[in-house]
Amino acid sequence: MNATRAERKAIGSVITTLILLIAGIVLSSGVVFYGTSIFQTSSKQESIQVTNQHIWVNATNGVSQAVFVLQNTGDTVVAVNSITIRGQSIPTSSWYYNTNKSVTTISNVQNELKFTGVALSGSSATIQLPGAPSSATFTQATMPVTVYQGQIVIIYLNQPANLGMNDIGQKIYLEISAGKQSPVSWISVISS
Repeated sequence: MNATRAERKAIGSVITTLILLIAGIVLSSGVVFYGTSIFQTSSKQESIQVTNQHIWVNATNGVSQAVFVLQNTGDTVVAVNSITIRGQSIPTSSWYYNTNKSVTTISNVQNELKFTGVALSGSSATIQLPGAPSSATFTQATMPVTVYQGQIVIIYLNQPANLGMNDIGQKIYLEISAGKQSPVSWISVISS
């Protein structure tokens, strides 16, 4: 009996230590990679805030305009891809925007924006503002408008969705698609 016991061999203590060490490294690496992937996924959030929305129709000449202020409050750059009023997509050629910090001031963003009263045309238009500066040049969009983190943009829409005098007093929805966000606002059409 003693001879059979002596012939049996066990795993050595060195090999046991190596197996435990390698298993610990593999497990800890898995935990680190999993934690990193969760952090990277949740750390980049898209978020926009839309305020100061208005839709006007001039009862005399039928000119209509809409305006809104959009602020990127998220961690990533977003592009305003589409704007829809009453289910109709507004072509980018009808968008006039300004992202200049000297224009998107608190006094202009928080106060009531002004109706121009005339149709906007050309590659740029000068628009009166409620604060300082009292007017600014707005550029006609040729593609989606890019808004960086923390940046504010004021967008005027020229003759949107064939709005006319019959729409005065109606509540109409405005949908803005920027990145993965698509907030919807209901706005009363005002006679000006």
